[in-house]
Amino acid sequence: MPRGRLPRGKKAQTVRPIRSVLRTLELLKALGEVGAPAGISELARMLGLSPSTVYRIAYTLQSEGFLSQDRQSGKYAIGPTFVLIADRWSGRRLLEAKARPVLRRLADELNESAGIAVGRDDSVVFTLAEEPRNFLRVHLRVGTPLPLHATAVGKIILASWSDAEIDAFLQTHPLERYTEHTVTSPERLRAELARIRATGLAVNDEEFVPGVRCLAVPIRDSSGHVVAAMAVAGPASRMTGEKLTRCQAALVQAAREVSAELGYRGGDEGTAAGQEDVLAWLTAGETDT
Repeated sequence: MPRGRLPRGKKAQTVRPIRSVLRTLELLKALGEVGAPAGISELARMLGLSPSTVYRIAYTLQSEGFLSQDRQSGKYAIGPTFVLIADRWSGRRLLEAKARPVLRRLADELNESAGIAVGRDDSVVFTLAEEPRNFLRVHLRVGTPLPLHATAVGKIILASWSDAEIDAFLQTHPLERYTEHTVTSPERLRAELARIRATGLAVNDEEFVPGVRCLAVPIRDSSGHVVAAMAVAGPASRMTGEKLTRCQAALVQAAREVSAELGYRGGDEGTAAGQEDVLAWLTAGETDT
């Protein structure tokens, strides 16, 4: 069964909820209703379960950070893992709400596809995309995991990692070749990531799909962290010369706008000269592979 899809028809009738999971969820809902730390005895009374059962559930949740326990009172409260998940989901929803109209404007202005992507495990995923009204256009596949090293949005995410994180990634992930332009040398990828950090711009010159070029820039939150990449993609036959310069300028401005909406108040990342160098490198077709 595909991930994230609930069973239907006869399968739905044969699938039964897992009792231990239901009890865990009931405990969490009970804590939410109380709105304050609660002890094992109180939770057991609320749920109609034995204290030993409630303790095992609470202990398991605490071990993963979903609950926290006060050392003096012994009472349990919602833990940091839940808070982190909630913050990420609310932040993602805010990002998409702020980015959607900007992407629509960008797609209309440049007549090319525009989207935002976020890191997911060891890949990158477009979460939102707007397409132009051109018959010939690039389709940004929302929800499909894409390689970090062979996409502009993926390289933006990689460049935001620490050197140690990048080293660990390269040690465990061979750089698969997708086209003749894919960067497969760890040394050359490191050099490209350094350039991305300096300029704030990543490029994909037919490195993942032949005939497709893409530019990407980072979106930052109020703390300055890179939370997503914004991209413009189009057929390589159109993404040349002056069109690339227009795309770069419009993309950088759009990302600044969304970052500001998320509370980012820092200066521009990279320099204009550095961005021009990257575009010249792309236009000249001098991609390292």
